[in-house]
Amino acid sequence: VGITKSMEIGPIHQNLELVHQTALLINKHWNLPLDRRCESLEKTKETFPVALIGWLPNEGCSPNERHVIAHCRLMSVVEHADALLIETVIVDPEYRGKGYGKILMTYAETYAAA
Repeated sequence: VGITKSMEIGPIHQNLELVHQTALLINKHWNLPLDRRCESLEKTKETFPVALIGWLPNEGCSPNERHVIAHCRLMSVVEHADALLIETVIVDPEYRGKGYGKILMTYAETYAAA
């Protein structure tokens, strides 16, 4: 089908205004009390674990009106200092099959290698 809109991606610790929306997306698949999910997402920093999110920008709107459609979490592997684990990957069901997951995984690889 192909991508209809350009997805932007970044770590959630640089986009804290999108924590609630990201928590709602994750809870569509793995339900957890929303306040606990938000608290967990807010704790991510530049060191691993890192939560990466993908969103569609709404032109002319404020940053918190962006639409989060994808999430993944990168974790370090204790036994292997040079390895990372992709713990979760979620693409909103409405946007699956359009290449957004592939874009998120490519970004995750680049982010992890940096």
